[in-house]
Amino acid sequence: MGMSILSVLIRWGLEKTFKFMSLWPQYIEKTKNKPPRRLLVQALGFVKNKNAALDLGAGAFNDTRYLLQAGFKKVIAVDREETVELMQEFDKKNI
Repeated sequence: MGMSILSVLIRWGLEKTFKFMSLWPQYIEKTKNKPPRRLLVQALGFVKNKNAALDLGAGAFNDTRYLLQAGFKKVIAVDREETVELMQEFDKKNI
């Protein structure tokens, strides 16, 4: 009995996802001290209200850190992977 194209694609996607998840700690270690994204830095010049920001795909929190240093009162950082040890450096009321 053969597998459907959909089941093959799902299996392939799951294999790639699991492989990436196993590399996540190395990715965080490699990127945790990188500067914020250039587009973010440029975009902040147009921001007037710094009450809150949303960092989707927060990863190593580089952009989150930058937003807080730029004066945002609160940053909501979202990522699919947990990086609890990196979050400990932030004031819990701001993130």
